[in-house]
Amino acid sequence: MSHPVAVELDENQMIDEKLVYLLVASQFPQWKDLPVRPVAVQGWDNRTFHLGKQMLVRMPSAAEYAMKVEKEQKWLPRLAPLLPLSIPEPLAMGEPGGGYPWRWSIYRWIEGNTAGSAYIADLCDFATSLAQFLIALQRIDTTDGPLPGPHNFYRGGKLTTYDAETRHAIDALKSKIDVDTVTKIWEEGIATTWQFPSVWVHGDISAGNLLVQEGKLSAVIDFGGLAVGDPACLGGYFLINLLRYLLKLVTHFVEYFEECLLLGIIEVIITFFTSFRIKVLVYL
Repeated sequence: MSHPVAVELDENQMIDEKLVYLLVASQFPQWKDLPVRPVAVQGWDNRTFHLGKQMLVRMPSAAEYAMKVEKEQKWLPRLAPLLPLSIPEPLAMGEPGGGYPWRWSIYRWIEGNTAGSAYIADLCDFATSLAQFLIALQRIDTTDGPLPGPHNFYRGGKLTTYDAETRHAIDALKSKIDVDTVTKIWEEGIATTWQFPSVWVHGDISAGNLLVQEGKLSAVIDFGGLAVGDPACLGGYFLINLLRYLLKLVTHFVEYFEECLLLGIIEVIITFFTSFRIKVLVYL
């Protein structure tokens, strides 16, 4: 099964302040007098706008992202009381209109700056707070929770979802890598499975989704990747962000290093997936 491809709105369906104002005014007249302005930093899945000073509007930018709206509206209010940090609070769900084809959400605004740009007073304290949040999330009852699927690009699901894409990538790189070795490592990876009850996974624990206030972790946002599944996907995203940083440091090396680096990365990923599952059991 291939990774879903998001189809963006065409240029005649621009998501801008005018569209948001018209949708809010027609569907939620109690808020029609509030100013609408885009947030300073936009994400990829949604276009986000301030609605007054206390709310924000999130507009999915593609059909694949629109599938997340109802999921967040249903589950975030149920998860919030059981978690030690703030998470987005849905206030209303809008319907298609004005040429915009999907449902959309209004949330309460959460103050804070993203961890990628904010001052963090104590990294150990920050990591502890995040670990406590994730442990609390994983301990919540998963009954009727959403399984990995197109709504979250199968995060928390089986690695075999990406088998065809990975083999295609291996073939495309055959002039630069040891195909047999890489294929062997990949096949060992997809042979591993989570042997324990599924847990809640956020799906996208990245610096941009962690908010900081007064030097401390204060909130976790963007639950579009939410599902009940294998927690190893969490480790994968942490590792990917680390590898991106490391790759920036080694770009000045000669081409000879590329093959060694790629093989090393893949081996680390497989090792990390395996050891992460063991570590999760220790924490639980």
